[in-house]
Amino acid sequence: MAVCIGSPYTLGQSQAHLSSGRLGERITWTQADPLKFLESQPESAKYDVAVLAHCIWYFSSPELIIATLRLLSTRVHRICIAEWSLSSSAFNASTHVLAVLTQAALECRRPGVQSNVRTVVSPTSIKAMAAKVGLVVQREYFITPGEGVLDGRWEVMAVMDREFSDRINELVEDGGEKSVVLAMKDAVEASLKQVGGLTEVRSMDVWCAVLTLPKEAFPVLIPND
Repeated sequence: MAVCIGSPYTLGQSQAHLSSGRLGERITWTQADPLKFLESQPESAKYDVAVLAHCIWYFSSPELIIATLRLLSTRVHRICIAEWSLSSSAFNASTHVLAVLTQAALECRRPGVQSNVRTVVSPTSIKAMAAKVGLVVQREYFITPGEGVLDGRWEVMAVMDREFSDRINELVEDGGEKSVVLAMKDAVEASLKQVGGLTEVRSMDVWCAVLTLPKEAFPVLIPND
């Protein structure tokens, strides 16, 4: 399972909650690079489900995402994904979308970046990557986060921070490219004013999908929205 910090609960709180439950004794937590972890396991190691929950944007490149999906497809029956959709059903969540794309336009220029936004991929791109390794989408749907999910505000704050403007001037030398990133930052600021300020920003919708190899496909019961 690959997860990341978020709101309204931290990674440590989430792990503690699961460990204290009735299945806690059957859970082992391992902190490791997903691909290196899988490669270190014997070929006989198989798993029922792999869950990639809000972690795909933390991968350093699309190639690494594909490599991980390829190896997972040989070890698990199902891959369940939950990732930001780059779309929103709520007007005041569009600011979150703009903030993420603005960060991506800058952070892709920094090798080894450790920010929340490293490799932005849309649901369409993830499905295309999955298809390259033979995976099919068995089911997909969208979830609108509740007000307690604060990721949208965090990403907007990151773009509006003075340090973000400093990084633009530091990393983007070409005038035309710099004007694009600055325009995107201005779009975030304008959107922020339209929705009524930071406290009114909501988080964008979440895309959820179940991936399998064709031979593993079977009915999955997931309630409709």
